[in-house]
Amino acid sequence: MDFLKKILPLQGELKKKKMKRFLFLTICSVLTSFGAAASDTWVVNSDGDTIWYKFNEEKKTASVTYEGRTSSQSRKNYSGSIVIPSKVTYNGVRYQVTKIGINAFYECEDLTSVTIPSSVTEIVRGAFSQCKNLTTMKLSNGLANIGEGAFSGCGKLADITIPNSVETIEARAFEGCKSITSITIPNSVNTIEANAFEGCESIASVAIPKGVKKIGEGAFSNCGKLANVTIPNGVEVIEYDAFGGCKSIVSITIPKSVRKIEGAFMGCENLAEVTISEGVTEIDESTFSLCVNLTTVKLPNSLTKIGKHAFMGCTKLVNITIPEGVTEIGAYAFSSCNNLVMVSIPNSVTLIGEGAFIKCVSLTDIVIPNSVKKIDENAFSLCDGLKSIVIPSSVDTIANAAFVGCGNLEKIDVAKENPNYCSVDGVLFDKSKNTLVQFPQGRKGVYSIPEGVTVINDWAFSQCGNLTKVVIPNGVVRIGVLAFSKCRGLADIEFPESLTEIGGMAFDSCDGLTSVTIPNSVKAIGENAFYNCSRLTNVTFPQIELGVTDLYDIFDECNNLKSVNGSEIIYVKF
Repeated sequence: MDFLKKILPLQGELKKKKMKRFLFLTICSVLTSFGAAASDTWVVNSDGDTIWYKFNEEKKTASVTYEGRTSSQSRKNYSGSIVIPSKVTYNGVRYQVTKIGINAFYECEDLTSVTIPSSVTEIVRGAFSQCKNLTTMKLSNGLANIGEGAFSGCGKLADITIPNSVETIEARAFEGCKSITSITIPNSVNTIEANAFEGCESIASVAIPKGVKKIGEGAFSNCGKLANVTIPNGVEVIEYDAFGGCKSIVSITIPKSVRKIEGAFMGCENLAEVTISEGVTEIDESTFSLCVNLTTVKLPNSLTKIGKHAFMGCTKLVNITIPEGVTEIGAYAFSSCNNLVMVSIPNSVTLIGEGAFIKCVSLTDIVIPNSVKKIDENAFSLCDGLKSIVIPSSVDTIANAAFVGCGNLEKIDVAKENPNYCSVDGVLFDKSKNTLVQFPQGRKGVYSIPEGVTVINDWAFSQCGNLTKVVIPNGVVRIGVLAFSKCRGLADIEFPESLTEIGGMAFDSCDGLTSVTIPNSVKAIGENAFYNCSRLTNVTFPQIELGVTDLYDIFDECNNLKSVNGSEIIYVKF
């Protein structure tokens, strides 16, 4: 309490000081606003155009500004053709016009053409944004910078020449200029920022200048008619979505100067051929994803990483050779490549990422090199064409569901030298043979789990639709999450008295089960353990305290369940 008595007055003083400071800043802000406005005035040019300027008396320069003293006032009165002079006179003083200021002509929907003098070095943010009827813009040499969103939304702008003095085209500079049919970017340009030409849907060809080091995020995205793109040696980074959705690009060559490509060509639906020059080290996230007509890819020997989603959904890609030096195949890198028949994985890869080849249904053969350390979750799941897999001695981690849903997989073999895994009759176990890791889903009929097994792993028998019976030996204490999910042919299951735990959704959608007897040894049953077992009619249940909402959470959607034996069932509601 003594502490509070001391601190509360201090807080009051701080509040007073803050309030005084706030009032001071507010007064300063108001004075500054009036000061700026005082330097603005109307000037009538010799040709009769009325233009609003802001003057810098010290530098004797002028910038064209919005019409009115505050941005809230009307700025839509500029119309027709405007010729901006290189110099204006005010109060007997000559000022050179050097800048088109922020939002100077914003939403001037009746403006049709503008001529800008060579004295102007900068067109800043939003200068001509949303001038929807602007058709002609004459830019003169001397211009160094085209600002953010300077011409965004000028949908009828069809004729524009960027002078050979411009160095920077800022973000969204020409975004949505859908009538521009061709654009020449001069060699003076060294920076093309994010979304600079996004949605310029009529541009047919673009040649990137040699001085450009980076093509910004979304710079040419959704340029639907863009068919010819020349990327010169000198560009180092092509950022995310730079050419995304450019549906007319058929082929592209990436020069050797590029070090990183990130999502640059995703959704280029007609891209058929890609050549990536030596020097490129990374194909990063989503670079060629959803390029549904991509058939030919030449990868350089300099490549070290194929990032996540890099070739996802390239449905016409038939084969690909991954060069030596690549150490990582990222998550979902080749997912849903439906026609991929052959993949050559080099002896440098250490990681096959999550879902890397998921849904590659035509993949019939895969050689995992003796360099791979980890096969991540769902790496080869739903690869229906796979019939066998050999796990080399180098693999120390096989994540859950790595091979789940491979409907024709008949055996998984493990190198004898592998320190962590082994195979028994084509079934994958840990080295001690205590955990059944993965059962090949192409197998049919009855399977007896070997003695000594204590754990049936998560997903172990998932989607083994042709299994009719699994004999579980005494000694098994745990059945993992989704362990028998969608084993639709499973008609009979007997649980041993050693069993203590049944994981969540362990028997999800096991349509063939009609009755289940759960032994008294079971102490935990996961949520939705028997979800959607549509033919299940009778359950014998132990006396157990359940850690789920109620019985419905275990037997949800078991619509034919008639009786649950054992009146002494205890369950806890949360």
